[in-house]
Amino acid sequence: MQALRAGGVIDGSPETAALAGFYLFGTLPEPWTALRGVRALPAGSWLRVRDGRLQGPRRRPHSCSLSHILRKSREDYRALRRHDVGGLGTLAWKNLSKLSQFWRHE
Repeated sequence: MQALRAGGVIDGSPETAALAGFYLFGTLPEPWTALRGVRALPAGSWLRVRDGRLQGPRRRPHSCSLSHILRKSREDYRALRRHDVGGLGTLAWKNLSKLSQFWRHE
C-alpha cells in the first residue's frame, strides 16, 4: 500500500468501514483495508501485474484438512497471546472470515 500511496494512485485517507470493523472485532474484515480505495485480495490468492495488465486474482491450491485448520488456529492463538492483543473472540472472527480459503474455487 505504501507504493500505491507514494505513486499517487490512492489518496491514503482512512477507510472508516475498516476501522469500525477493527474496533468491533479486533481485525480488519475482508475485503477492507485501512486505506480508502484499496481492497484486500481473497485469502490464499495473489494478483500479478504484467505489462501493465492485471492477471488474477489467483488462488494457490490448498487441501482442506482438520489437522491443518487446528494447527493454524493454534499458531494464531499463540501469536495473539504473545502480542497481548485480542482473545478468543478475535481468533474466532479471524478464522470465520478466512473459511473460504479452504474451499476449492474453480
